[in-house]
Amino acid sequence: MLYGSNEMEGKALLQVAAEMCAAADARVDNRVMMSIGKATEEMKYSEEDIFWHGIPLSITGKNVFFDRGKEH
Repeated sequence: MLYGSNEMEGKALLQVAAEMCAAADARVDNRVMMSIGKATEEMKYSEEDIFWHGIPLSITGKNVFFDRGKEH
């Protein structure tokens, strides 16, 4: 089953998932951020109907996407 409002979006989501898995296999921390995609859409980078995604990547030793703080 493809997720998205149409078949093209579903295929795009599968491609994004494959890219994220490839990054994870290389131990690159990554997340899909729909808010980045929405901001890009609102900036009108393209007049075409595009399903935007944002995928920030991190190769640091500390996870920049999740910070628990110090445990006592």
